[in-house]
Amino acid sequence: MTIKERFGTLTGLRLAYLGDARNNVAASLAEAAMMTGISVTFGCPPSHRPSEAFLAHAGRLGKPHGATVRAFTSAVRAARDVDVVYTDIWTSMGEEHLAERNVAALLPYSVTPELMAAAAKHALFMHCLPAHRGEEVSAAVIDGKQSVVFDQAENRLHAQKALLVALLTDLRGIPI
Repeated sequence: MTIKERFGTLTGLRLAYLGDARNNVAASLAEAAMMTGISVTFGCPPSHRPSEAFLAHAGRLGKPHGATVRAFTSAVRAARDVDVVYTDIWTSMGEEHLAERNVAALLPYSVTPELMAAAAKHALFMHCLPAHRGEEVSAAVIDGKQSVVFDQAENRLHAQKALLVALLTDLRGIPI
Protein backbone atom coordinates (compact mmCIF):
# COMPACT_ATOMS: atom_id res chain seq x y z
CA MET A 1 0.00 0.00 0.00
CA THR A 2 2.78 2.42 0.91
CA ILE A 3 4.81 1.54 -2.17
CA LYS A 4 1.76 2.06 -4.40
CA GLU A 5 1.05 5.41 -2.72
CA ARG A 6 4.59 6.61 -3.30
CA PHE A 7 5.18 5.33 -6.84
CA GLY A 8 1.64 5.20 -8.25
CA THR A 9 2.30 1.69 -9.57
CA LEU A 10 3.86 -1.57 -8.49
CA THR A 11 4.64 -3.24 -11.80
CA GLY A 12 8.26 -2.92 -12.79
CA LEU A 13 9.57 -1.77 -9.43
CA ARG A 14 12.53 -3.43 -7.71
CA LEU A 15 12.79 -4.19 -3.99
CA ALA A 16 15.79 -5.39 -1.99
CA TYR A 17 15.28 -7.27 1.24
CA LEU A 18 18.43 -7.23 3.38
CA GLY A 19 19.19 -9.42 6.38
CA ASP A 20 17.52 -12.65 7.45
CA ALA A 21 15.85 -13.64 4.19
CA ARG A 22 14.41 -16.84 5.70
CA ASN A 23 11.97 -15.20 8.08
CA ASN A 24 8.21 -14.81 7.64
CA VAL A 25 8.41 -11.11 6.80
CA ALA A 26 10.86 -11.75 3.97
CA ALA A 27 8.81 -14.64 2.59
CA SER A 28 5.41 -12.90 2.76
CA LEU A 29 6.82 -9.68 1.37
CA ALA A 30 8.50 -11.48 -1.52
CA GLU A 31 5.34 -13.42 -2.39
CA ALA A 32 3.17 -10.30 -2.37
CA ALA A 33 5.75 -8.29 -4.29
CA MET A 34 6.17 -10.93 -6.97
CA MET A 35 2.39 -11.28 -7.45
CA THR A 36 2.11 -7.51 -8.01
CA GLY A 37 5.00 -7.23 -10.45
CA ILE A 38 7.75 -6.07 -8.08
CA SER A 39 11.06 -7.85 -8.61
CA VAL A 40 12.87 -8.90 -5.43
CA THR A 41 16.53 -9.25 -4.60
CA PHE A 42 17.67 -10.69 -1.29
CA GLY A 43 20.95 -9.60 0.26
CA CYS A 44 21.95 -12.13 2.88
CA PRO A 45 24.69 -14.49 3.99
CA PRO A 46 24.40 -18.13 2.88
CA SER A 47 23.26 -19.06 6.41
CA HIS A 48 20.19 -16.79 6.08
CA ARG A 49 19.41 -17.32 2.38
CA PRO A 50 15.94 -18.46 1.29
CA SER A 51 15.79 -22.03 0.10
CA GLU A 52 16.06 -22.85 -3.58
CA ALA A 53 12.51 -24.22 -3.35
CA PHE A 54 11.25 -20.87 -2.04
CA LEU A 55 13.12 -18.92 -4.73
CA ALA A 56 11.58 -21.19 -7.39
CA HIS A 57 8.12 -20.72 -5.84
CA ALA A 58 8.52 -16.93 -5.79
CA GLY A 59 9.77 -17.02 -9.37
CA ARG A 60 6.63 -18.86 -10.45
CA LEU A 61 4.47 -16.25 -8.70
CA GLY A 62 6.26 -13.41 -10.46
CA LYS A 63 6.53 -14.89 -13.93
CA PRO A 64 3.05 -13.83 -15.16
CA HIS A 65 3.83 -10.28 -14.01
CA GLY A 66 7.37 -10.03 -15.35
CA ALA A 67 8.90 -10.00 -11.86
CA THR A 68 12.11 -11.81 -11.00
CA VAL A 69 13.73 -12.97 -7.77
CA ARG A 70 17.42 -13.41 -6.95
CA ALA A 71 19.57 -13.80 -3.87
CA PHE A 72 23.03 -12.28 -3.44
CA THR A 73 25.64 -12.54 -0.70
CA SER A 74 26.56 -8.91 -1.43
CA ALA A 75 24.29 -6.34 0.21
CA VAL A 76 25.44 -3.68 -2.26
CA ARG A 77 24.69 -5.89 -5.25
CA ALA A 78 21.23 -6.69 -3.89
CA ALA A 79 20.47 -3.00 -3.28
CA ARG A 80 21.94 -1.64 -6.52
CA ASP A 81 19.43 0.64 -8.27
CA VAL A 82 16.38 -0.71 -6.40
CA ASP A 83 13.32 1.41 -5.68
CA VAL A 84 12.74 0.06 -2.17
CA VAL A 85 15.16 -1.15 0.49
CA TYR A 86 13.47 -3.27 3.16
CA THR A 87 14.76 -4.93 6.30
CA ASP A 88 13.45 -6.41 9.53
CA ILE A 89 14.88 -7.28 12.93
CA TRP A 90 17.60 -9.88 12.82
CA THR A 91 16.29 -12.17 15.53
CA SER A 92 12.67 -13.26 15.50
CA MET A 93 10.58 -13.84 18.60
CA GLY A 94 11.31 -17.22 20.09
CA GLU A 95 14.81 -17.28 18.59
CA GLU A 96 16.48 -14.98 21.10
CA HIS A 97 19.13 -17.65 21.75
CA LEU A 98 20.36 -16.99 18.18
CA ALA A 99 20.80 -13.23 18.63
CA GLU A 100 24.59 -13.21 19.02
CA ARG A 101 25.06 -15.47 16.01
CA ASN A 102 22.67 -13.38 13.92
CA VAL A 103 24.39 -10.10 14.74
CA ALA A 104 27.76 -11.54 13.70
CA ALA A 105 26.40 -12.95 10.43
CA LEU A 106 24.13 -10.06 9.47
CA LEU A 107 26.20 -6.99 10.37
CA PRO A 108 27.37 -6.55 6.73
CA TYR A 109 23.67 -6.32 5.73
CA SER A 110 22.85 -3.40 8.01
CA VAL A 111 21.09 -0.64 6.09
CA THR A 112 23.37 2.38 6.33
CA PRO A 113 23.53 5.62 4.34
CA GLU A 114 26.33 4.05 2.29
CA LEU A 115 24.13 1.09 1.40
CA MET A 116 21.18 3.35 0.57
CA ALA A 117 23.51 5.20 -1.81
CA ALA A 118 23.67 2.00 -3.90
CA ALA A 119 19.89 2.12 -4.38
CA ALA A 120 18.16 4.46 -6.81
CA LYS A 121 18.25 8.11 -5.73
CA HIS A 122 14.45 8.03 -5.22
CA ALA A 123 14.56 4.78 -3.19
CA LEU A 124 12.41 4.36 -0.11
CA PHE A 125 13.47 2.67 3.12
CA MET A 126 10.91 0.38 4.76
CA HIS A 127 10.83 -1.65 7.97
CA CYS A 128 7.81 -3.30 9.62
CA LEU A 129 8.94 -2.11 13.10
CA PRO A 130 10.00 -2.27 15.82
CA ALA A 131 13.52 -1.51 14.65
CA HIS A 132 16.86 -1.79 16.39
CA ARG A 133 18.84 1.29 15.43
CA GLY A 134 22.48 0.43 15.06
CA GLU A 135 21.73 -3.19 14.16
CA GLU A 136 19.65 -3.86 11.04
CA VAL A 137 19.36 -0.14 10.26
CA SER A 138 21.28 2.98 11.20
CA ALA A 139 19.50 5.88 12.87
CA ALA A 140 20.49 8.09 9.93
CA VAL A 141 18.48 5.88 7.55
CA ILE A 142 15.39 5.09 9.61
CA ASP A 143 15.09 8.71 10.72
CA GLY A 144 16.13 10.08 7.32
CA LYS A 145 14.26 11.54 4.38
CA GLN A 146 14.02 8.24 2.46
CA SER A 147 12.33 6.43 5.36
CA VAL A 148 8.60 5.80 5.10
CA VAL A 149 8.33 3.50 8.11
CA PHE A 150 5.64 5.56 9.85
CA ASP A 151 3.52 5.88 6.70
CA GLN A 152 3.96 2.12 6.36
CA ALA A 153 2.79 1.57 9.96
CA GLU A 154 -0.25 3.78 9.39
CA ASN A 155 -1.15 1.89 6.22
CA ARG A 156 -0.74 -1.42 8.04
CA LEU A 157 -3.27 -0.19 10.62
CA HIS A 158 -5.80 0.58 7.87
CA ALA A 159 -5.20 -2.80 6.22
CA GLN A 160 -5.68 -4.61 9.52
CA LYS A 161 -8.92 -2.72 10.19
CA ALA A 162 -10.19 -3.73 6.74
CA LEU A 163 -9.25 -7.34 7.42
CA LEU A 164 -11.14 -7.29 10.74
CA VAL A 165 -14.23 -5.88 9.02
CA ALA A 166 -14.03 -8.56 6.34
CA LEU A 167 -13.61 -11.32 8.92
CA LEU A 168 -16.31 -10.06 11.25
CA THR A 169 -18.85 -9.41 8.53
CA ASP A 170 -18.14 -12.44 6.35
CA LEU A 171 -17.34 -10.02 3.50
CA ARG A 172 -21.00 -8.98 3.27
CA GLY A 173 -20.52 -5.41 4.47
CA ILE A 174 -22.75 -5.96 7.49
CA PRO A 175 -22.24 -3.11 10.00
CA ILE A 176 -20.45 -4.24 13.14
